[in-house]
Order: sequence, then structure tokens, then C-alpha cells
Amino acid sequence: MRIAGSEYLKLFSNKIFLICIIAFFCADSLFFVMLQSSDYENSAISSDVGAYEQLIRECNGAEDKNAFFESKNTEIQIAQILLHNGNADVYRKKYPKLYDNAAGLDLNNDELFNRSVMLSNIQAQLSHIDSYEEFISNMKSRAEQQSSFSIFAEPDSFSFRNIEKTPMDFAEVKGVSPSSATTRRLKPQPHMRFQAIFC
Repeated sequence: MRIAGSEYLKLFSNKIFLICIIAFFCADSLFFVMLQSSDYENSAISSDVGAYEQLIRECNGAEDKNAFFESKNTEIQIAQILLHNGNADVYRKKYPKLYDNAAGLDLNNDELFNRSVMLSNIQAQLSHIDSYEEFISNMKSRAEQQSSFSIFAEPDSFSFRNIEKTPMDFAEVKGVSPSSATTRRLKPQPHMRFQAIFC
């Protein structure tokens, strides 16, 4: 143990090693920031988290989710037309309430684009939520299918026991209804192998 400790001490007392570690850490941080800023979805949500959370609350409270998204997208479309001094009289007659809401929005073109990105993000979350029950229901058939492969078919193997246990684990979450929410986690980027070393 003392030999390992002295080797680590020698390694970390080497200035070149420390400079390399610091350089790698700085480069990793820079790549991470660049990657996160190039992601439209993350940048749109982080530009106005309050608006995103408000859209989620409104969506969760809506009876008809499709009608909610249609009205919000129409409202954004009207606001963009009004922003560019376009003629939105057709919308005024067809959707008077949406027209009034859109006229009351004090958003620029980028903010309107961010709102449409937020809406598409929430819609994607809802499609995952809708498919969740089916995913849980199919766990048993997937486990049976996997155990039929010869590499997993040996009853004494860890893989076989794990596959048999999986449907029982997922049975406890059957009937659970997840809801849409603000996620403030960092998304993993599998194509950034360098980042995985330090983060």
C-alpha cells in the first residue's frame, strides 16, 4: 500500500502530468459548453425556463392535449405574422381569442422560435409518456424472447436469472402514469468520447 501511495505521490508531483490533466479538463469543459450551446432544444428551454414550466403546467391542465398544442402553435404563428406586420385578419375572424393572446405577446422572433421548440419538446415527452404503459406491458414478452437465445438460456447463468427477474421488477410500475416536467439534467452525448473520461 505504501508503494502505491508513493507512486501516486510521484505521479501527481510531476508538473507535466498536472499540466496535461488541467489542459484535458479545460478542453473537456470547453467541448461540453460548445456542445450544450449548439443544442437548440436545451438553449431554447434555458433561455426562458419560466415560460417552459408555464407551458408544461398549461399542458398538464388541458383536457385535450392535441387541441392545446394546436392552439399554442396557431398562437405562435399569429404572433409571427403580427411581428412582421403581416395581415392576420383571417386569424382574427377565425380565432379571436388566440388572436388577442398573440397580439398581447411581447416576444421577438427568436423567442417565438424558442416557444415552438419548447412545445415540440413537451409534445415529445407526452408521446413517450403515452407509450410507457405499452413498454411496461411488453417487458414479459421481451424477457421470454431474450431467454430463448442460446447465450442466455443456461438456467444457472446470471443473465438468465436477471432476465427472469426483469418482468417482476417492472410489474411494480405497471399502472404508473408519469407526467411531463422540467428536466434540468445534462443530456449524455455518446459521440463525445473525450467528455466521458472526465464528466
